[in-house]
Amino acid sequence: MPLTILAVLSIVGGWVGIPEVTGFRNLLAGYLAPVLGAGEEAARAAPHAPVLEVVLMIVSALIAGSGLFLGWVFYERRPEAQARLAESARGLHRLIVNKYFVDELYGKIILAPYDALCRAAAWFDQWVVDGVVNAAGYITLASSYTSVGFDTYVVDGLVNLAGYIVRGFSWVFRKVQTGIVQTYATAMIFGIFVLVSAYLLAKGH
Repeated sequence: MPLTILAVLSIVGGWVGIPEVTGFRNLLAGYLAPVLGAGEEAARAAPHAPVLEVVLMIVSALIAGSGLFLGWVFYERRPEAQARLAESARGLHRLIVNKYFVDELYGKIILAPYDALCRAAAWFDQWVVDGVVNAAGYITLASSYTSVGFDTYVVDGLVNLAGYIVRGFSWVFRKVQTGIVQTYATAMIFGIFVLVSAYLLAKGH
C-alpha cells in the first residue's frame, strides 16, 4: 500500500512544478513567488533558452523510459538474461542490490554509536542515578526503623520503667500508710528488729 501511494503521488505530484515552457502554469513557482521574488526577477533578466529546457526534459524522460523498458525486459520477458547480467557484473550487481550499502554505512556510522550511547545512558541511569535514589531510600527507611526502635525500646522503655518504679513505691506506701495503729506498730517493731540485727551483725564482724 505505501508503494502504491508513492506511485500515485509520483504521477500527479509532478504537475505541481511543471515547467512553464510546456504552456502550463508552474504552481510551485507561484506559491514561492513572495519568498523568491528577487531571485525570480534576476532569473528573468538572465538569458533563457526554452529549447534547452525542452531538450533536458526529453532526455530525462528517455532515460526514465529506458530504465522502465530494461526492467520490463530483464524481469518480465527474459529473467534468465537478468541472471546472466548479474553473474557477469557480480560486484556492480551486489552494490546495487544492497542499495550502495547506504543502510550498512548508516548503521555503522550513526546507529551503532547512537545505540552504544543509549546503552551507556541506560546503564548510568539504572546503576548510578537509580542507585543513588534507591540508596537514599534504603538509608531513610533504615534510619526510620532505627528511630522507631530507639523511641519504642529506649525512650519509652525508660519512661515506662520510671512509671513502674513509682507505681511500685506507691503500692508499698499504700500498704504501709493504712491509718491503722496496729500496722504502724508492726512496722515500727519490724524496723527496730532490722536496725538491731544490722547493728549486731556489724559489731560481730
